[in-house]
Amino acid sequence: MQTWNVIPLPATSLRIMVVALTLSCCIDSILHAASIQTPAELSQAVKNPLLSTHIESLGNSSQYCVRLTVQNNGDCDFAVNVSPGVVLHHPEAQDILVTRPATMTIAAGQQSDLSLYGFCLQPTAPSPTEGQEFQVAKHNAQMHELAEKLAEGHYDPSQEQSIVWACSREFPAAGLQIERDQDRDFIRFIEELRGEQIPSYMADYGDLLDQPFEGVLREVRGVMIHAANRSFEKVSLNVFGPDNTLVYSLFSDEYIEEGTVYRFRFRMAGSAVSAGTYRLILRNADELIDTLEITI
Repeated sequence: MQTWNVIPLPATSLRIMVVALTLSCCIDSILHAASIQTPAELSQAVKNPLLSTHIESLGNSSQYCVRLTVQNNGDCDFAVNVSPGVVLHHPEAQDILVTRPATMTIAAGQQSDLSLYGFCLQPTAPSPTEGQEFQVAKHNAQMHELAEKLAEGHYDPSQEQSIVWACSREFPAAGLQIERDQDRDFIRFIEELRGEQIPSYMADYGDLLDQPFEGVLREVRGVMIHAANRSFEKVSLNVFGPDNTLVYSLFSDEYIEEGTVYRFRFRMAGSAVSAGTYRLILRNADELIDTLEITI
């Protein structure tokens, strides 16, 4: 029969063992934390010889449309940060502007995947197909500023796509699907970015997400505002085309009253108009009272 000799340890020895064990655990935690480097931006990560990065299309061109795969071949954990404003480029497909921040940590010797959220920059280019590989494009200060602004707000995806297209100058500003009363600060931001005023009318090109952009105008709509300063005069509101011919008469010889602000709403089918500048002209029998230009 085997017997065990139990040797009691002094209380100080036990305390030393507990302290030593605690220090060992702390050191392990510190070493593990130190092994995760400060997150590197994606543009830096793709150049790191210890990382193998692959950026591919998920087969669509809006929202979560790109997969980032990183293989960490080093002996310590690595973190990668993808900031809003990163542009992902493919020579034969639409570029993607990332509009939401994302971060991933890849353990040493492991591989991780991350889905990226963004929108295409060129409506007329072919949509990316599943598996097409992207490269990180050169930094674009304007797109970076735009993406950071979009990341701060909560916009409908169709709105966000039309904003991206307008700011990349691939889409008419009149096509912006954003209400003026919804976010006036954002509209001023876009006007400064484009260097031009956003028209007060809407050129509707339909649903824009994940389908080839045909550039087919569905309708033009808006409001012409006029403050009447004459009493009870008869006026007419007509639309004239690029060649100065009458396209449509909204109303003729209607009375307006002095001191009243009138909102004349108009809507024209896109199939009835061709490219050019149209004029809404409000006039009485003798003279032009007000005008609004619409460029399509």
